[in-house]
Parts: sequence; C-alpha cells; structure tokens
Amino acid sequence: MQSLKHIFLLLVSGLILAGGCTKTEDLPPLSQSRMLSFKVPTADGDIIGAIDESDKTITVYVPFYHQFAVIDPEIILSEGAKLEEESLPVNVLEGDVQYTVIGNDGSRTTYSLTIHLQQITPFTISEPSTEELIAKWEVGYGMVSIRANFNTTDPSNITVYLVDETGAEHPLIPNTALGHVGVEPVIIGDGQKTYSFGNLQIPQELTPGLYHLKVNMLNLSATSTYPVELVWGKPSAFIYAPVTIKAGETFTLETGSISLHDVREVSFSVNGGKLPLEIVEWDYKKVIARVPADLAPGTYIPSIVCGDFEPASPGWWGITIAE
Repeated sequence: MQSLKHIFLLLVSGLILAGGCTKTEDLPPLSQSRMLSFKVPTADGDIIGAIDESDKTITVYVPFYHQFAVIDPEIILSEGAKLEEESLPVNVLEGDVQYTVIGNDGSRTTYSLTIHLQQITPFTISEPSTEELIAKWEVGYGMVSIRANFNTTDPSNITVYLVDETGAEHPLIPNTALGHVGVEPVIIGDGQKTYSFGNLQIPQELTPGLYHLKVNMLNLSATSTYPVELVWGKPSAFIYAPVTIKAGETFTLETGSISLHDVREVSFSVNGGKLPLEIVEWDYKKVIARVPADLAPGTYIPSIVCGDFEPASPGWWGITIAE
C-alpha cells in the first residue's frame, strides 16, 4: 500500500514539473497579401466564392437561371493590399483566370479562379432528321431554327455548328437581315416547354453533303444523332442596290441567302424576249455580268440561271443604262 502511495506522489510531481516547463509559442503572423472575400452580386443576393488558403483557389458556383455570360466580382483584400491586375468582368467559360494580391509588406499571393456553371442536364436538341428521313437544307438558307432545352433566352450563350465529314465545324450565323435573332420559349404538342433559336444562316461557302448539327450552350454541348443534307437551291434573296451604268460596263448580282452555283446564264428581259449577257466571273455569293456596248438606254430587269433551276430575279431591281 505504501509503495502505491509513493508511485502516485511521483506521478503528480511529474505532472506539476511538466506544466511548469510549458513554453507558449506565438502563432505565425497572417499574410498581408490575402483575399478575404470574393462575391458576385445578383438581384437575388450575392453568390459567395469559396476561398481555399491551402491551395490558393477561389471556387464559384453559378446557377443556370441567372443566365450570366460574365460575372463581375467584388473582391475584398487584406488591409493595405492591392491586386496586381485590374479586376474585370470574367467570362463564365474562362478557364485560366488568376488574381495576384500584393500585400502592404511586399508579399505576393496568387489565387486561381474556378467557375462551375450549374446547368440543367441532360442538354438535348430536337433532331431535324430521323433514321428514315434525312432533312434537306439549302446551302445559304437563312431561316434555320434550332430547338433545344436551352433554359435561356440569351442568344449570346449559344453557338450552332454544322460539322462536316472531316470533323470541321462551320458556325451558323445570325441572319439579322430578317430582323431580331433571338431565343423564344415554345410549347410543343405534348404541352412540354422548349426553346427555339431562329433566323440562323447556313454558311454560303459550304458545299452539298452530309453534316451533323452541333449546339453548344455555355459549357454544355449536344450533337445530332442523324445528319442533315445540304443541297443546292434556287437563289431567291438578292441584296438590293440601285445601279446605273453605261452600255458596255459591268454590274453585280449578289445573293444574301441561297448560294449561287453552276451559273449558266445572266440575261435581261427585252421586249418580251431574253438578252443573254457576258458572264465575267462568279462565285457562291455574286456574279458579275457585262452589258452589250450597243444596248439602248433604259431600265432592265436581270435574271440568273443556276444549274437546272428556273431563272431567279431580284424582281423590282432594275439595271439602268444611262445615255
């Protein structure tokens, strides 16, 4: 019993001595080049970025319903610190944005920004073609409409391509000649809501063949299962410009839509008949023709024949031959 008491006293003495020898160490000073806050103001409140000091990253989650193409963050730094670069709006698809903070003690810390777009998936497009029926689109056609669950009405967030057999991507362009190019909500037959992105033009320089449709919406992408077939068409929408020339000179017919191809004839209608003109040169967009040197003054309506199609004409557009 006496030995147990002796051992207990030794343990207590050891603990007292150990406590008496404890040394208080100061924590390392905080960096003066820290980013304290990163937030994105919205109408529904702030989106707060998560700052990780261990790996010097900023992570921001942006919900799809904000329809942001860019974010304009508000940044708070350590007292007296500044950013090395100007804080500018950031494209939500940007992948290499960094911020370097310079402290008032000269220290520097670089943070990397990662933006996660919280979009609704899966992203799907309405197929123009089926396994049994391949859709045919005319080269240069300017009223293509794409349907998909875009969940946005901002066309700047969407890009549409035709992908050829080599994998090359050819962007469809907004056809502003037909007015506003936008994305509109649409209710389809079964009462389901979708979106239509309309008035897109097929590049006039493309050639007939099979192409797949590819649609990007922010960081989501979808490609059609079945291709569409591009075919030649009859030119229809000519760019209007009054022209006055002298006999023997040239004029230009230019299409704003269906591409020109295999130009076989350019002519004037004269006294109920047809006067063929010299074709100087032509490409997919325009043809240059020369009028006869002995053509009488007056106003003539031109027409053009491409391939096996019927003659196409600007209709109201006359070429005036001056005296």
